Order: sequence, then C-alpha cells, then structure tokens
Amino acid sequence: MESKTGIAKPRRPLMEASQGAKSMDLAGSGWGIMTIIGPLLLAAVLLWALLRNRKTSKRDIDRSERGAHDLYEKEEEKRRSGDDATS
Repeated sequence: MESKTGIAKPRRPLMEASQGAKSMDLAGSGWGIMTIIGPLLLAAVLLWALLRNRKTSKRDIDRSERGAHDLYEKEEEKRRSGDDATS
C-alpha cells in the first residue's frame, strides 16, 4: 500500500513468530539429510562406476590383446613370404 507521499508502507510478516520457529526446525533435518544421505549416494555412484568400468576394461584389454596378436601373426607371415617390401 502506498501512502500519500508515494512511498510503500512495510508489510506485516506473513507468519507468526511461532510458525517461523517451526519452519526453522525443519532446516536442521534438511542439513542432516545432505550430510548423511548425500555422501552415501555419492559413494554408491562411485562404486557402481568403478565396478562397471572394471568389467569393461578387462573385456577391452582381452580384445586388444587378441587384435595385437593377430596383427603380429599377419606381419610375421608377410615377412616370411617376402611381401613385407623392406628391401
């Protein structure tokens, strides 16, 4: 609401003092959730990522080793047959 001077009057608070105290009590539980459940959730995600990448990396290493072995065999066959063009 504006007064005759055009300056707005301050509004009354929407909540009573007792209601504000009750809402502040809930802030402590939010902090507890963040400090307890947050790190547990982070640890679970990191563990999941670590285990998932470990399985993938072992499979990739085996495939890479097989590919390298096949490549070395092909190069050795070329060398033995004289098709390696390294004269």
